[in-house]
Amino acid sequence: MRSSRALFRHEQGASALEMALILPLLLVLLFGIIDMGRYYWAEHSVAHAANEAARMAILEGVTSDEINEVIAFHLRDWDNTPPALQIVENPGGSGSPASVTVTVSIPFSFLVIPTFVTGIFEPITIRHSVTMHLER
Repeated sequence: MRSSRALFRHEQGASALEMALILPLLLVLLFGIIDMGRYYWAEHSVAHAANEAARMAILEGVTSDEINEVIAFHLRDWDNTPPALQIVENPGGSGSPASVTVTVSIPFSFLVIPTFVTGIFEPITIRHSVTMHLER
């Protein structure tokens, strides 16, 4: 019969081994959650910037430079390449009001996930379009 001290000494390395096996999985899970949080934050930021740019675009006398400033202000936390902006005015006609469509897009790259799972998470473009009726 072994004493409790002998059993403890025998199992001393087991917890270190378990930690060595589980810690990489926990870290991948943690950083994957952080990456997905960054993605949803970027998606929300692009949608908000497009909404604000569309609100600005429907006003009379607003230039595309002013709209670019609004987008740059709302996406100032992104140190990626500058956001792409597309403004399309729809003249309307035959009963439908004139409108403007603003599309904002930014490139997005995952930080941690691609290093562990290659080929699945390639850089993507986050794009959001907003259409509003003109106030002119």
